[in-house]
Amino acid sequence: KEVYAQNTKFVGNTANGNGGAVALANASRAYFYSAEFDKNTSTENGGAVYCDGGKVEAISSTFTENIGYNGGAVVLYSGAVSVMNDITATSNTASNFGGFIYVDNSSLDLYNSTVNNNSAVDGGAVYLVNSSAKLNNTVFEQNTATNNGGAVCVLSNGKEVVIQKCTFNENKAENYGGAVYTADSRIVKMYETVSNKNSATYGGVIYITTSGTDVTVNGLTVSDNTA
Repeated sequence: KEVYAQNTKFVGNTANGNGGAVALANASRAYFYSAEFDKNTSTENGGAVYCDGGKVEAISSTFTENIGYNGGAVVLYSGAVSVMNDITATSNTASNFGGFIYVDNSSLDLYNSTVNNNSAVDGGAVYLVNSSAKLNNTVFEQNTATNNGGAVCVLSNGKEVVIQKCTFNENKAENYGGAVYTADSRIVKMYETVSNKNSATYGGVIYITTSGTDVTVNGLTVSDNTA
């Protein structure tokens, strides 16, 4: 089962369940090219897209002002795989976790993108639990969490999360980790990344908790962050 959508707009759709615009299950695959997801709403998970065990590829697409419980715009669940390149994710809101995207027991590759002004309780932009991820050459700006992880929240239980050549600007967490929060025994690697003017009560740039945490940092540029 495959879905191809090119130069397509998904606007103002609502689901009384998962996936305000698109819901994928049973290893279904979806390919979005130059697609727009705007003001879609789910009463449950994935304001725009929900994927359970399938694959989502999104290229040169936008996610704007979508709303969900987990995953304001996108949810990847139960072995789902997603590759996203040249994405603009703006002003998406999760009432729980993952303002832009919520990833549970799945895999995310996010490249060459801009993720800004998204909000959630944990993981203002990205929430990862039991999942691997590669975040590369992406700007995270002015995302907010009312609890932990202004931009990114990682609870990956030993799976690898790599953040490379990314920029974190003016993200905010009310409690822990203005840019990044990480917990529960995982591997997090940050390379050639810039962090400016992020803020939290504890850990203006990154907050690391729980024994067994393995965090590697190389080539990080940090300025004007506050805690």
